[in-house]
Amino acid sequence: MKKIIYVIISLISLISCQPDSQKSEGERKELVTAKKETQPNLPDEQVSGTAGLYKVELFHPVSEEIYDTTVTLSYLEEHLYTFAKFNYPKLTSRIEEEKTLILSKNKIQFKMDVLAFDSSSHELTYSTGGFLEKIDGKSFWGTDGNIPEKAISKMVLTIEGESKGIPKEYYRDLFEPTIDCHSSGDGTFCYTNGYLTDKNEIIVTMLNGDGAGAYIAIMIFDQKKGFKERIIGLGF
Repeated sequence: MKKIIYVIISLISLISCQPDSQKSEGERKELVTAKKETQPNLPDEQVSGTAGLYKVELFHPVSEEIYDTTVTLSYLEEHLYTFAKFNYPKLTSRIEEEKTLILSKNKIQFKMDVLAFDSSSHELTYSTGGFLEKIDGKSFWGTDGNIPEKAISKMVLTIEGESKGIPKEYYRDLFEPTIDCHSSGDGTFCYTNGYLTDKNEIIVTMLNGDGAGAYIAIMIFDQKKGFKERIIGLGF
C-alpha cells in the first residue's frame, strides 16, 4: 500500500512540473473545471484575508489534476484525501542511527525518535474477534487490528537553542511512523516532512502505517507557544 501511495505522489510531482502551455485545450479546460469543483467554501470573514488560511497543493481524485490554493485547517481535515503537500519552504531532513529523524532550517530543529513497540509496557485491548482495538485504553492509528511494530518515543522542537519537549498526549496514539526517504530521477520523496510557514509556524506532515492501517498526520507548532493543532485521517 505504501508503495502505491509513493507512486501516486510521484505521478503528482510529474504532473505539477508540466506547464499549462504544454497541455491541450481540452486538458486545460478540464483543469479549470477541476479547480472550480474542488475550491473550498470558506467563511466570508476569511475570503478577504489570509487569517487562518494555509497554502496547499491539492489533488483532484477524478481528473487526477493538482492545483495550488489556500484552505482552512477545518476544510483540510474534511478533505484530507485530496492533500498532496503544503506550499511553504521545506525543512532539511536527515536520519541519525536509523531511528532519529531531524528536520531543520536555520535555527529551527524538529527531532523525532522512533523505537520498537514494546507490548509488555502497554495495556492491550482486543475485540471478541481477536483484533487489537485499543492501546492503554485508547484508540490508535497505524495498524488494522495488529500489534504495532514501531512507536514514536519522543518529539522535541528546538528554536534558537531553546528546546521544547512535545507532550506525549499529542502523539502517543500514532504508531508505525515512517521516517525513510527515497530518491529517484524525479527527486527525493520523504514520508515525513517539515515546513516553515509565513506565520512563524512549523508544520510536520507524516505518512505513516501501511496497508489498511495507512494514515496521514499533520502537526502544527507555533514557534513561541509550541504545539498548536493536529489533523489525523486517511489520506487515500
